[in-house]
Amino acid sequence: MILAHLKLTLQSLAKNFFLTMFMMVLFPIVMVHTMSFFNADMYDQKTQDMHIPVRIVDQDQTDVSDLIRQTLQTQELQDVVIFSDEPDYTITIPAGYKQALQENRPAEVAIDGVVDSSSYKAQILAAVVDSIGSAHQTNLRVQNALHDITLMPGDTLRLQNAMTAVQTQNAVEPIRYEPAVRITAIENFSLQYLQIIFIMFLTSYATASKQQNETTDLNMRLESVPVSALLLQISEILAAALQIFLFGIFYILINRVFGWGFTGNMLLYMIALFFASLFVAAFSMAFAAVIPPRFASAAGAVLMIFFMFFGGMIGPASMFQGTPLDVLSTLDVSTILIGPFRDVNLGIFTMHSLLFFVMGTLIGIAVTAGVERLKKGVA
Repeated sequence: MILAHLKLTLQSLAKNFFLTMFMMVLFPIVMVHTMSFFNADMYDQKTQDMHIPVRIVDQDQTDVSDLIRQTLQTQELQDVVIFSDEPDYTITIPAGYKQALQENRPAEVAIDGVVDSSSYKAQILAAVVDSIGSAHQTNLRVQNALHDITLMPGDTLRLQNAMTAVQTQNAVEPIRYEPAVRITAIENFSLQYLQIIFIMFLTSYATASKQQNETTDLNMRLESVPVSALLLQISEILAAALQIFLFGIFYILINRVFGWGFTGNMLLYMIALFFASLFVAAFSMAFAAVIPPRFASAAGAVLMIFFMFFGGMIGPASMFQGTPLDVLSTLDVSTILIGPFRDVNLGIFTMHSLLFFVMGTLIGIAVTAGVERLKKGVA
């Protein structure tokens, strides 16, 4: 039974090999290059020769808030931060900033970027400003503590000056870092667009009609074989998973050979892809069983759009900050389908990374079996 389904799958792929490969492998690769071209700056992680034009709106007007400007103008930061009349980012220091630091309360400094500003540069700038605020808060705590110590006025002044010098030095240290793993735009999107293979398969599976399938007769003969429904379901899942695995392995190998992405351990990619294929196949069957055929296309399209916008295929979900979809701007649904592959890229992959795929596969099998049994009972 299982071998028969696998044979049927391979025969079907052979008949439409080039068209299927174009849609499921080459089309995502074209999208990878398109999106990486338009989003290169967003994912560029080089700090060398990277200037961030800013301006400061100081609503607090205190000596502490002015230290942010002074620190950003230091020698250590002049190659990164520049003050401009046409800034990409506006740093707004709220009123009560100094008092909040003195009282050990959150003192949020707002950083607003223009429409086309780089999210990565915004993260760098936010890290710098945050470290400056932390240094200021530490300095204020020390100064407050000095009031409780009996010192000569000159000694107190010297200590305060020393702490001011230390705070400026420490504040700029956090930007002197190298990411553990550099990732370019094309590497990022080659990973993200692995999702589209999974989603396109799910949609095509849910909308496929056996009456329009060239292998209808063979499918019917296979389903008429006197075997358990569970074995039939498992054989269908394995056949579907084989298709997904073949699409995925071609996609990964092409990106890997040309140096566009997937440069980690190939064996781990194959393990992750194997379990991902089982999960997508099982979920596709459950999706097709639950969603009525007349709604399958619309539901698949909605799912595709959702993953494209909030799965990183268009850009990071953070691009929706400040829009009506702001509540969803922290979503990262790409973790659902490509989390283990990202772990391989980062060198932190463990078998625990596959737990979601394993659980999802079992749930998909259970849901499909339950729905099919319910339909037979109703019939």
